[in-house]
Amino acid sequence: WVGWEFEPLPGLHVDNKAKWQLYHQLDEERQLLLRGLRDQASFLGVINKAEYRLTLGPVRLVPAWKSEVVRRTPVLRRDARRLESSQIFMLLARLPLMRRSFLEGGVEYEIFSQLRDPRPPGAEDSFRGTVAALQLSNLSDYLGYRLTTVAGLQVTRRRFEVEGTQTNTRGFLTVYAGVER
Repeated sequence: WVGWEFEPLPGLHVDNKAKWQLYHQLDEERQLLLRGLRDQASFLGVINKAEYRLTLGPVRLVPAWKSEVVRRTPVLRRDARRLESSQIFMLLARLPLMRRSFLEGGVEYEIFSQLRDPRPPGAEDSFRGTVAALQLSNLSDYLGYRLTTVAGLQVTRRRFEVEGTQTNTRGFLTVYAGVER
């Protein structure tokens, strides 16, 4: 695993990570076949992210980009090898409503590519998708805990290469409790 972060300009944060793992089974080939195992399995993942924080009056805007590439050869022979890539472009906005309440929203556009042809069984098909979300967040203190309450709505639309278009909506209410320092 290797990673590095840097800030080439004030407000611009860049983060890069790469992880590589190699597994080598020491059993004989015959024993591995009987148990349904490969003699070698591996994982390679690369993530690159960049975000820029800017403030326009009371509104904080964060345009961002994230790139992921994953190559995986599982230990079990029945599990398919995978090679996938995704590019995600985001724009987040945060507007304070009161001292500890915020209206937050964002939009995300993703290009997911299944790079193995034919597509492995159980693997996600290539798609282009958009996610839009709007939420109200509130921070409060209660008996030594910091409570974060989030309520909102999310709409997801994905256009798959094979299956067509899917649209999902989701409402949510979440409360997180953290210990105050």
